[in-house]
Amino acid sequence: NPQTWEILKKKLDKYGEVSNYPVSLKKTNDSLFWATLTLGLIDPENRQKGFQGILRDISDKQMLQETLHRSEENIKALLNATPNVACLIDEKAVIYAANQAFSEFFHKSPPEILGACLYDYFPIEVLNSRKTYIEEAIKFSIRIHFEDQYEDRFFEHILEPVKDPGHTGAK
Repeated sequence: NPQTWEILKKKLDKYGEVSNYPVSLKKTNDSLFWATLTLGLIDPENRQKGFQGILRDISDKQMLQETLHRSEENIKALLNATPNVACLIDEKAVIYAANQAFSEFFHKSPPEILGACLYDYFPIEVLNSRKTYIEEAIKFSIRIHFEDQYEDRFFEHILEPVKDPGHTGAK
């Protein structure tokens, strides 16, 4: 790709080296593969007499990243399919994913939500009972449906454990 080489040339001119620059390259059979390039000028005075470099095939890593990205998008789509507040947590109630309704209900942006503990979002008056239900759903890998009330509002909760194929527990 001529544009890629122009970018690399400008970086070499400016910095004298380029480290781990991702590129898509074509093999002799015309198939594409992902690689990272690390290049440095041979001439220490930056007169571009030549450069030497290392090419590392990262095709497997790129495929894994693309698969992970698709999985994340699928999780978002599933969670956003419901207008109700929904999230995916681990066994310690750390939030892995949350839908738009969750963000709006708690007035938090997705970056503020991800990695936070779900229990931090519960009012102290209902924290212990909700926490007990969540822990039971995870521990016994069972669906739990319950209702509670906070101030003048009634809340319906449906806890649906997701079996983790790599482990014996649920999320």
